[in-house]
Amino acid sequence: MERISIFNHKGGVGKTTLTFNLAYALVECGKRVLVIDADAQSNLTAAALDDDILDNLYINNGYTIKKALDGLVKGKGDIFVDKPVTVADGLYLVPGHIDISEYEALLPTAWQECFTGYERGFRTHSAIHRIAEHIGEQVNVDIILYDLGPNVGPLNRSLLLSSDFFIIPVTPDHFSLMAIGSVGRNIAKWYREWETAKKQVPAGLDFVIQDGTPKFAGYVAQQFNISKGRATQAFEHWNRKISPEVTESIVNVIPSTLIIECYNYELPGIKNYHSLVPDAQQYHKPIFKLYPPEINSGHLGKVRECKDDFISLANEILRRT
Repeated sequence: MERISIFNHKGGVGKTTLTFNLAYALVECGKRVLVIDADAQSNLTAAALDDDILDNLYINNGYTIKKALDGLVKGKGDIFVDKPVTVADGLYLVPGHIDISEYEALLPTAWQECFTGYERGFRTHSAIHRIAEHIGEQVNVDIILYDLGPNVGPLNRSLLLSSDFFIIPVTPDHFSLMAIGSVGRNIAKWYREWETAKKQVPAGLDFVIQDGTPKFAGYVAQQFNISKGRATQAFEHWNRKISPEVTESIVNVIPSTLIIECYNYELPGIKNYHSLVPDAQQYHKPIFKLYPPEINSGHLGKVRECKDDFISLANEILRRT
């Protein structure tokens, strides 16, 4: 059971769209997948579930990441494990909730408690890691995907340290390029600090904690435009800058234990599918499962292209992980 984080703290890079469509593509490749929506905005949950299911889930206090963490947040117990939502055959979801911020507020104190060997700190810091472990085993998945918010806060730190691999989505622009360096510096820092904290684990700890070795599986260039069958000149300009920046600011910065042997860290890219993205959101489907009358029949070629793109990406991720 591999855990993969899709992480870039710059917003607007298509992280949630990537995670949602990738999850379906991995299922198409024969894998069973659990998605943990750990972004307070819960956009992935909204993309995955019909409106009536969403209403029922939140009005009736169904199982969400908030409910899973409530015992810890209220100081009345530990994590609560229940059945995830079945999104499709082989695809499961722990829905997000805006109140995950209440759990995140506990993490700075928990982080410091880990360094002093305080059991409560490790229990709090490992909560979502343990939720994922139990539910992943319950529904027998091969892969767990963490959908993270766009920040370098304590919640994302705990989930990156929970991951076996991380993937960085990037868009062809200056600000996406700038964010790459920050990702590398923070992951290197978190890794070193967690290695220190793990030495303080109290004897007889009766629950699992994060291993803290998220390996860099590569980056995905997204949302680029195509003209006459080729990526536009503007995209090529920025893409030529991304690869050396990844080498300089990720590969050469994070510890060698977090690097997979790879001659090229660029994963298969995802083109800009323009109007198909809101169509997919409207029908709560991945882009490559849209069919008439949901879309104009003239767009079927793009839908097939999209499926090819995501299957190619999924297969390469499986090869690397």
